[in-house]
Amino acid sequence: MNVVPLETLTLAKFSGLVNTKFRVFISPTAELPLELVQVSPDPTSGLGGPQGESFSLIFQGPEEPLLRQGTRPFEHERLGRFDLFIVPIAKEAGMIKYEAVFNRIARPT
Repeated sequence: MNVVPLETLTLAKFSGLVNTKFRVFISPTAELPLELVQVSPDPTSGLGGPQGESFSLIFQGPEEPLLRQGTRPFEHERLGRFDLFIVPIAKEAGMIKYEAVFNRIARPT
């Protein structure tokens, strides 16, 4: 699968993928499915509008194995493959929730 530059992954692209599964590679031979359960723009960020973009993604997956904070290879059938920094943020109903935050200035076109 093709590797996608992270700067091409926008709030709009992720918003269309809520409730879909992503494959997270936890070793060369193992992967863990995580479901994208929430995409939220950051209303407090000064980077909104045409100058930038700030948003968060919430994924959920099984309790085991617990993924520690770090950068992981992700893959989605409609997006492709990309690396994403995630942090475990909650344990609810036997599931672990992970968050990824995007906070960037838009490149001039």
